[in-house]
Amino acid sequence: APTSAGAIAGTWNTSSGSPTMGTITPRRLTAPGTLTGGGTALASYAALVIPQQMKDKKFIAVTLANGNTYYYTPTQDGDANLQSGRQHTYDITVKHGYLEVSANTGGSAWGSDGSAEGVNGTKIFNAADLKPGDYYYSDGKTSDGGLRKLHSDGTAAEIEDIGPVLTDADGKVRSVIGIVFWVGDATAKDATLADAHSGCTHGLVVALTDASERTFWQKPYVSVQEWLDDNRNGEFLAVESGTGANDPLNNIQGYNNTKAIEAFNEANPGNIVQAVEKVAAYRTQVPAPANSSDWYLPSVKELTLLCGKEVDDIWNNRPVGTANRDLIDEKLGSISGAVKISSFLYWSSTENVYNWVWYVSFGDGHVFHYGYKSSDSYWVRAVLAF
Repeated sequence: APTSAGAIAGTWNTSSGSPTMGTITPRRLTAPGTLTGGGTALASYAALVIPQQMKDKKFIAVTLANGNTYYYTPTQDGDANLQSGRQHTYDITVKHGYLEVSANTGGSAWGSDGSAEGVNGTKIFNAADLKPGDYYYSDGKTSDGGLRKLHSDGTAAEIEDIGPVLTDADGKVRSVIGIVFWVGDATAKDATLADAHSGCTHGLVVALTDASERTFWQKPYVSVQEWLDDNRNGEFLAVESGTGANDPLNNIQGYNNTKAIEAFNEANPGNIVQAVEKVAAYRTQVPAPANSSDWYLPSVKELTLLCGKEVDDIWNNRPVGTANRDLIDEKLGSISGAVKISSFLYWSSTENVYNWVWYVSFGDGHVFHYGYKSSDSYWVRAVLAF
């Protein structure tokens, strides 16, 4: 690699044809960065590394003043798949005898708006750089609640005041109605959503409060899927799911499930699915923007995204943890009237068999498939796609 005055370059010799191992000592940044879940790190470091998959390898080592060295060994495919042209961020906490690591595994592109490194290591973000934790407003716009930019002379950084309630220049007020918890195309696996709201390709938003505290899912219970098969066959994606890796439980399809259950509710007033009825009532309390999907009961996959990290197979890769819940709860705690998700058990819109429903424990991100429709009572929190 070309070098300039003061720069340091090295080489990695793999000419022998056999894998070689080595270490890279990262450079300490002048100013500590911001942690993924909020707050300031004690110190921040950066290193240029060789693109490679580091799963099941000693990836990060921290040596303490007493000489003890602790290692972080990723166990999931996506935890440390280092890619060229990408930045990967890791929040590291040294515990007694081990490292606790939170990873931004997706990485951000070098040189794109919001990913450049500014003065003294300060990260520069635009309000348009969508990410989990962003405010979602009543007019369908988003903001990170702290737009970071450099002064015109490039010598320092500042944070603009972007709060939960904003007044535009013309006096129009817009308020936060939810928090972005996942960024991506929600229509990819949900054909019902794609047909009704093809523009909802940006991400998912969670409501500020529960649509209901403890409630039954359905009482008395019958199979929603059996009714759909007999009366609306082929109109909706399956709302019932087993535990297979390719089963509906691994799809973002809460909108489809909710619309299918609403069709069931209309035709079966004696067997109403109360969990969806609570979401329908929430829509009248907190109107959603016209360019969104409107509020719906999330699928079990969407609940895992809200609670923890994204995994390919939520049944065999559980629990997913609570890293995302912690981030969202911190944001909710800063908004007047909002209610934290905490460690409650939440109903999904994914049916299992005629008397069971999938649900998620937000205490650890564990996925369960045996929630009894008419005897178990869990919480309901609405989400929307935008």
